[in-house]
Amino acid sequence: MRSNSLKNVIYFGLFLCILLIAYLLRIKNLDTFSIGGDEFYTLLSSNYIYQEGGLQGFLNQPFFTNKDWLPSNSFSDLMSAMARRDNGSGLLFNILIHYWVKIFGYEDWGLRYFSVITNMGLLISVFYFCKNQLKSKLVGLLSIFLLAISPFLVSYSQVARTYSLVFLFSVLSSYYFLNCLKAEPSKKLKPFVIFGIVSLLTLMTHYSIFILFIFQFLFLLIFNWNNFKANFFKYLLAASFPILGMCLWLMSPGGLYSFHSIEVSKQFYNYVAQSGNGGEWLQVFSIKNVTLQLAKVISMSNLFFDRLAFDVFGKKNYLFTFLFIIGSAYSRKQDFFKNNPNFIIVLDIIFFILLSGFTSNHSISFLIIYLLGVLISTNFALLKPSNNAENYSIAIYLFSFLGLFLFAYLDGNTFRVMAKYAGYSYVFGSIFGSIFLVKVFETQNKDQKLLLTLLLICTTLSSVELVHNIYRDKMEPYFYSWSTPRTKNEYLLAKETILKNYQKGDTLIYPSFVFKPTKFDIETPHHSVQVAQYMNLYLHNVDQTIYQKIDTMNLDKIILQKPSGKKNIIYQFKNNLYLKDW
Repeated sequence: MRSNSLKNVIYFGLFLCILLIAYLLRIKNLDTFSIGGDEFYTLLSSNYIYQEGGLQGFLNQPFFTNKDWLPSNSFSDLMSAMARRDNGSGLLFNILIHYWVKIFGYEDWGLRYFSVITNMGLLISVFYFCKNQLKSKLVGLLSIFLLAISPFLVSYSQVARTYSLVFLFSVLSSYYFLNCLKAEPSKKLKPFVIFGIVSLLTLMTHYSIFILFIFQFLFLLIFNWNNFKANFFKYLLAASFPILGMCLWLMSPGGLYSFHSIEVSKQFYNYVAQSGNGGEWLQVFSIKNVTLQLAKVISMSNLFFDRLAFDVFGKKNYLFTFLFIIGSAYSRKQDFFKNNPNFIIVLDIIFFILLSGFTSNHSISFLIIYLLGVLISTNFALLKPSNNAENYSIAIYLFSFLGLFLFAYLDGNTFRVMAKYAGYSYVFGSIFGSIFLVKVFETQNKDQKLLLTLLLICTTLSSVELVHNIYRDKMEPYFYSWSTPRTKNEYLLAKETILKNYQKGDTLIYPSFVFKPTKFDIETPHHSVQVAQYMNLYLHNVDQTIYQKIDTMNLDKIILQKPSGKKNIIYQFKNNLYLKDW
C-alpha cells in the first residue's frame, strides 16, 4: 500500500512537470509573429463578422468612427460570418472564441491563447484516456510527454484556429465511445446520451471530423458486433444527437450557405490543381498524387518520424540504417549473444556510434529509425493489442489515412490531404507508440531498456530542433509558409501610433486596394475596406471617439489629417500580408 502511494505521488509529480513543460513550450513567442492566413478569419468571426463584411457604405461616408463599425453581434451575424469564411464549419469554436476575446482581448496573444488552453486540455484528456481506458498511468505519462514536445501540436497551439479544439474533442468522443462498448445491455442510457452529446459538440468543431464517426461505426461492426446488437437502440439514440443537431444547423441560414460555399471551394481548388499552379500540396486526384501526399502526412503522424518525408534524404543513409537493423536483429538470434546478454548491449552501443558516423544528413532521424526498428523487430509480438481500447487506438490511427484518401476522392484534388485534417491520428499514434514502448519497458530486459532510453533521448533532441524552427516562424508544413517573413502584427503597431498621435478634431485616413474576385467568388470587384475593418477591431473598445475615413487612392498608408487640413503619414504598412484578400 505504501509503495503504491509513493508511486502515485511520483506519477502525479511527473504529470505536473510534463504539463508545465508543455505549457512553457506553447506560450513561448506566442505573439512574436503576427496572425496570418486563416487566423484573420478567426479574428473577424470572433466578432460575428466576415472579411469586407458588406460594409462598403463606409467608402461613401464623409467620416465614420470606431464606435460605428461593429454589427449587432446577433446569432444570425455569426451564421453569416461562419458560412462565408469557414464554410459554416466550426460553430462551437466560433461561439467559444467570441466570449473568449471579451476576457483575453483581440490582440494576437489573447486570440491564440485559446488554442494553448485547449491544447493543454488535450494533454489532460489523453492522460485520463490512458488511465481509465488503457488502465495504465505509465502509458498516459509517456503519451502526454510525446505530445507535450510534439512540434505538430506546439505549432497548432500557436494558431488561432479550431484545430486544437478538434483534437481535444476527438479524444473526448473516443473516451465516451469506449465507455459505451463497456456498457452492459441492462445498464442505463447515461453513457450513450453523454456520447451522443459529446459527438454533436465534436462535429460542431469542424465538418471534417465526421470521418471519425464513420470509423467508430466500422469499429463497432467489425470488432464489437455483439455489443452493437445488444445495444442497438441505445447507439441509435446516441447517433440521433449529432445527426439531428447537424441537420438543424444545415437548415439554418448559415448552414444552407455552407453547401454553396463548399462547392465553390471545391471548384476553385480543382481549377488551381488542373492549372498546375498548386505546387506539391495541391494536385489533381490520382493514386500516385494522393500516395505521395499521404507519405508526407504519415511522416508527420508520429513524433518518432516527424517530417521524415520532408527533410531527411539520402539512399545511402537509409541503406546503412536498414543494414544495421538487420544486423542487430540477426545478432540477437545467435547463441553467443543469447548466452552472453551483456555483449548485446556492447553491440548496440557500437552500432549506434557507427550509424551516427555513417549517416551524413539528419543523422538523428536515422538513429531514431534504427532504434525503433530494432525494438519492433525484437518485440514484434508486443504490437498485438490486448484489449478493446488498445485495438481502438491502433485502428483509429490507421483508419485516419483512409479518411484523407476519401477526402481526395470526393474533392477531386489533394487539398485536404493535410495533417491537420487527420490531426487526431497524431494523438492516437502517440498513444499507440506509448503502449508498445511501455510493454517493452515492462519486459525488464536491460538491453531493451537501453534502446528505449536512447530512443527517447534522440526523439526529444529531434523534437527540440523542430520546435525551435517554429519559434523562427518556420511552420511549414504544419500550418503555413510565408513568402514575406512575418513580423509583429502591423495593425497593433499602427494602433499604438494612432493612440499616441490622435487628438480631438483629427481624422484618420485609411488605405484601400481593389478587390478583384475570381470566377468562383460571389462578390463583385470593389474597393476594399479591409484595413479599416481590422483597425477598428482593435480600436472599437478604446474610450476615445476616433473619426476616420477611407481614401481609395491610398494604397498602403495611414494618414492623420489635422483640422487645418494638414496631412501627416503616421504609419506605412511594410508587409503585403495586411494588404490583400485571403
